[in-house]
Amino acid sequence: DTPTHRENLRAVMREAAELERTVSSALQRAGEYCRALEAAAAARRALQSSLLEAVESAPGGPPVALGGVASAFEQMGVADEMQRQQVINLLVDPLRGLLDNPKGISSCGRLCAAYGTVSSDFSDALGEYLSLEGDGASAVAARAHAKSTAMATAKMASAV
Repeated sequence: DTPTHRENLRAVMREAAELERTVSSALQRAGEYCRALEAAAAARRALQSSLLEAVESAPGGPPVALGGVASAFEQMGVADEMQRQQVINLLVDPLRGLLDNPKGISSCGRLCAAYGTVSSDFSDALGEYLSLEGDGASAVAARAHAKSTAMATAKMASAV
């Protein structure tokens, strides 16, 4: 636990916070893109129904075969849905997983703060233990207490 180590931790925390902001922004944009795909699919369906209605209501019957037009619009609908699913599966879900995972980038700040607290407690306990002097019973008891505090702090650090 040195000043260089603490500075490195602060740098990692800054990088993790920036990465979290970037991932959140990308997730937001991916959501906007999915909503735009859904709006485009709705517009395509509206165009399809309007076009088919216009063709069917033509005087003298439909001038073109509707089967091919309906089939083309159906294929476009399938392509739109596949594209939306790919965006969700390949972008949205992995990005959300990065943010929602308890061991992901969102937890970096919490883990670094916990490490800093435990490291500071350990350094304090170790310093107290090393500063104790004397040969009497009270000095032995104080050293034992400081040693057990340092060991307990080290065990807490390994749990984090």
